[in-house]
Amino acid sequence: MRKKTVTDPVQVSTIGLDERSQEVLRVAFSSVGKGACLLTDEASADVTICNMDSSNAKKLWHQHRAHLPQRPTVVISIKDPNLENAFYVAKPIKIGLLIEAIKQCHQAGTEAQQKGVKQVQTQTQTRHASTQATTKQAAKQDSTSTSTST
Repeated sequence: MRKKTVTDPVQVSTIGLDERSQEVLRVAFSSVGKGACLLTDEASADVTICNMDSSNAKKLWHQHRAHLPQRPTVVISIKDPNLENAFYVAKPIKIGLLIEAIKQCHQAGTEAQQKGVKQVQTQTQTRHASTQATTKQAAKQDSTSTSTST
């Protein structure tokens, strides 16, 4: 995955939106959104928008979470579906609010990923430091036992 610059648009995929609705988003992202977001395929996306008012929304939601459990997701619906790990935007959608939710969702996902990487690095560093301390302790005990026996 390439590193994003400040001006790179947030790559967005959709679930449960028809082609007409996707085209409305494309136009809104490029005009009102000033290119801050860009519709793309699922594999390239940073954030997913899930329409919880579609006929098979629950099934799509569960499939999405099973396939991409860590993907930052914005849900859109008339009524808040109260889903964990998702940002909610009420319908009718105000494009400015949707774009802001996408940006916040993306930022939260980026921070969570970085935190996960830092935690792994910290755990590795801690294990490495612990291994070094154990090795030094063993070497010290070995030299102490060697010098006392000679």
